[in-house]
Amino acid sequence: MTDHPGSFLGDVADRVVAWHNRHPLAQRIRRADVQSVGIVQLPFGREPEPAWHAEPVRRGIWQVLFPGRLRRRVWPAFSEDALPEIGVQPLQAFARRHGYLDRPGPTDLPIRVLQLDEALFAAGAKSGASQREERFLVTAAVDAGMRRPRIVLGQGRVPPVLGQRLWSMPRLAALGGGLLLAVVIGIAALWLRAMAPRTAESTPGATSASSPAQVLPPASAPARGTA
Repeated sequence: MTDHPGSFLGDVADRVVAWHNRHPLAQRIRRADVQSVGIVQLPFGREPEPAWHAEPVRRGIWQVLFPGRLRRRVWPAFSEDALPEIGVQPLQAFARRHGYLDRPGPTDLPIRVLQLDEALFAAGAKSGASQREERFLVTAAVDAGMRRPRIVLGQGRVPPVLGQRLWSMPRLAALGGGLLLAVVIGIAALWLRAMAPRTAESTPGATSASSPAQVLPPASAPARGTA
């Protein structure tokens, strides 16, 4: 990616690089490795707004204190596995929580529109009626190895990222070698600790057996009287 910092594509590349390289075992990537930036459009269902002549909703004390509870329920209405490396359910949850309500980025970016699943769209409505709502995510590919994982970015001051990283084999090997060395040192320490009491128990017996027997001086004979 050759866009200048500060542009939409440049911001996407910077965010992907920062997220990817944050993991200590990940392969280090650069801005040029972030390719194929685009938009994915995901259909959702939403409870319709009440009609103007409908009775006002009664609000309890908790709904007065927490107005967010009055928001209409939203549910994913797509089942297309557009990003197999992420999966349908993680993508649904991520788009519901972090998706854009309006299409982000320049209008000339490529966009992929996922198909509406009529069964999911109808099943989510409890009242029998539902409205369609679109959510948008930014998508990009990391092209820095044999694999080319695609990730998605959501809305936020620091955009959240969902996807897989490219792992560094030398870093994984170093971690495995360090863990193996730690296991060997731990086993050796336990073995030495277990052998220490046995050595202490065998020392007194060996000392007494190896020490020479003490020779007592002969008792002096009683003096004989002279006639």
